Amino acid sequence: MRASDWNALTCWPGSYLTIARSGESLAVIGDLAGQHPVYWRAEATGTWWSTSAAALAALDGAPFDPAVLAAHLALAQPDVLGQRSLFRAVSRVPTGHLLLVTPDGANTVRYEPVNYQPLNLPDAAPRVRAEGNPYLTMAGLRPDLWAPGHSTPATAAVIQQDGVIVADHRDSPSLTVLRAWLAEWESAGRPAPEVHPPLLARREDGQGPVGWDLRLAGAPETCAGP
Repeated sequence: MRASDWNALTCWPGSYLTIARSGESLAVIGDLAGQHPVYWRAEATGTWWSTSAAALAALDGAPFDPAVLAAHLALAQPDVLGQRSLFRAVSRVPTGHLLLVTPDGANTVRYEPVNYQPLNLPDAAPRVRAEGNPYLTMAGLRPDLWAPGHSTPATAAVIQQDGVIVADHRDSPSLTVLRAWLAEWESAGRPAPEVHPPLLARREDGQGPVGWDLRLAGAPETCAGP
């Protein structure tokens, strides 16, 4: 990876784990939705990392952290815990951060911006609907107000037609994903709704009753390589 531009490795759509090296530096990047979390622990012999906190705890039988376990059961929001995991001595890489391992040690580095440029959210809504992501949601908040967005069994975030974002929590992973979708819309030059024409697609894939799906065609897009 040239110039350690780690953020360039996160612009492809979908949920994935990225591992990259630049010189003596190694970066481990999880996804914004938290489907591929990254955990790590530092030892005298080096740094261990994994997508499983239990696997790292098993190295020496590290016990549960009672305070973190109680917060996890009460809130069910991983980002509320920051860098703490369910096990003592095992750290979690927060959403929007990456694990950077260098000869001097390991730490977490933010790659997702904290603040985003103002967007015309009503114009951006068709872009979100065109993502075709399995966690894409269309919520009817009122009979005359529809809101596309992202949801999982535990989190949700949507954009209303009036441009207001509604989320289950300010640190919601779904909100982070929704903001990433909006950032992609910004990077694509803020295409107008006409760029995503509607179409009917026959559904015969066995995933539900045979019928028709209404879809929005996505505009061609590219993502620069490292």
